[in-house]
Amino acid sequence: MKPSETSTFHASSHILVQADRRGEGKLKHDEFHELMARLMKLPVGQELPDKKKKELWISATQGWRKQLDLDAFLGFYAQFGR
Repeated sequence: MKPSETSTFHASSHILVQADRRGEGKLKHDEFHELMARLMKLPVGQELPDKKKKELWISATQGWRKQLDLDAFLGFYAQFGR
């Protein structure tokens, strides 16, 4: 792993751990959407439109996962940050 990849991995891992309220090592639908609102810097209490939530969830979970684990989140986060 390159130094920049290691840095991205640690940052992404930290973000996922903070968002994982249940401590399962995976994000469920509600945790993911709260995280996305924070990453998109929405004002507190404001939510993403339902259509956008669905698009992001499908993209992050590759359309078939029920929860978002670290591997899936890393791939999504790398693309989302661009």
